[in-house]
Amino acid sequence: MDIKYLPYILKVAECGNISKAAEQLYISQPALSRCIQKIENDIGVPIFERKRKEVVLTDAGKCYLESAKKMQLLEREMQDNILHITNLIKSKIVLAMSPERVAYMLPTVLSEFHKLYPNVEIQTIERNVNTCEVTVIRGEADIAVVPLPTHYSGFCYDVILQETVSVVAPIGWLTPKYEIGAPVDFSDIYKWPLIILKSGARARTIFDEYCSQHNLNPTILVETSSMDAAVNFVRSKMGIAIIPTFYAKNVARREDVDFFLFPQEYNRWELGAIYREDKELSILEQALIRVFHVHFGNK
Repeated sequence: MDIKYLPYILKVAECGNISKAAEQLYISQPALSRCIQKIENDIGVPIFERKRKEVVLTDAGKCYLESAKKMQLLEREMQDNILHITNLIKSKIVLAMSPERVAYMLPTVLSEFHKLYPNVEIQTIERNVNTCEVTVIRGEADIAVVPLPTHYSGFCYDVILQETVSVVAPIGWLTPKYEIGAPVDFSDIYKWPLIILKSGARARTIFDEYCSQHNLNPTILVETSSMDAAVNFVRSKMGIAIIPTFYAKNVARREDVDFFLFPQEYNRWELGAIYREDKELSILEQALIRVFHVHFGNK
């Protein structure tokens, strides 16, 4: 039994629709259909029942999924056992991420990872998203953690979490009309000067798409590549910042700014670990990605 297609089958079962599953997996519908057909040919029976508006698992499909999950767990257990045996040899993983995500995510991840694999060195390359992708293409980084879909082709990926955009405002500007962390109406932030990230950032792309769809031309105070700078403008009561939620929640803990969710329309993307499609992840690299999932994967 080949279990490498297990995530595809799980996604189709979750969505109940091959087209929708293919869109979320960032592959074409024909490619996903071929994967399903290959599995069905291999085991000799259909795993999905095609109905008019949906596909559902057959009894054989349910049996296949359960068996494949068990085999996946056994494979991971075997890899972990081998890794613990070989971990006496020092290894290194080069990981590319934006500086803000390094500061926010990596301390938690590496604390857990080094408990499991103390002899493995993690070297970081801290660059913007586009450059992180390029470092993987050039072989300078083994893995990059970046928003999906990527700007360049030639990658495989593993989705870590879903991300959203938030609005960070000076304390009291949007309260008490909105509760902290609640979605806001753009009309209530449109009247204020806005601090936005430079083109290329996923939060900026979502902001631009929203304004374009609604024919809006808001007042932009400043464009910056630094989320720290954006929040400092807010702390100085110069305007409202549009930044990713992971960072907005983090800075809001200091209780010197308020944060809210950007209007829900268009407001979602995925963050993933990417690597070259001609590369097979090592056991250590797979283990590192699993730790990202454990601590930051959406529940």
